[in-house]
Amino acid sequence: ADMERISKSKVVLRHEQDDDVTSDVVVELVQEDDVDFQFPEFVSEHNTGHVIDFVDMFNVGDIKWLAMILGMNGMASIWCIYCYLRKHQWNLQDHPLGAERTIENMMDYLVDTLTGADRMGVVGKAWWPFIKKCAIPLLHIIIGLFNDIDDHFLRRIEVDFAIKPEKELEAIAKLEAVVS
Repeated sequence: ADMERISKSKVVLRHEQDDDVTSDVVVELVQEDDVDFQFPEFVSEHNTGHVIDFVDMFNVGDIKWLAMILGMNGMASIWCIYCYLRKHQWNLQDHPLGAERTIENMMDYLVDTLTGADRMGVVGKAWWPFIKKCAIPLLHIIIGLFNDIDDHFLRRIEVDFAIKPEKELEAIAKLEAVVS
């Protein structure tokens, strides 16, 4: 309820300075329908301030946290939190764009008649459905890029430099045929 109250409020930042030169920053939430709020009364010789008219709320965290608060508990490593692609789809080099995942369209998958993969990773209601945006977890992206570079490097070493007996090469070929 507090998060929703913040999303529907104005944020008043007031800098108050006393005669003895100590100063404080005061933060107040003012509901939009508060008719008694008058910003000019905060401004004086020792008080300056600023009103933030709109608070744009973002969910921020790592991928597991974002999946959890979107109602996708345990799905972070299986489903994309931004679209409806599964990991085996987005791992393809030229994968198609997935349909955008929104709080509203996620609710369509939260019905008793859908189970398993038909629920598209949705296992519960979003914690804060009034927060419509998720910030991209940059740490995960950087780690993912490094992991891809490392995997490619190790594959190149394996293919170009590792000496393998004939039986191992045949086993690898059979395994790759099964996986493909």
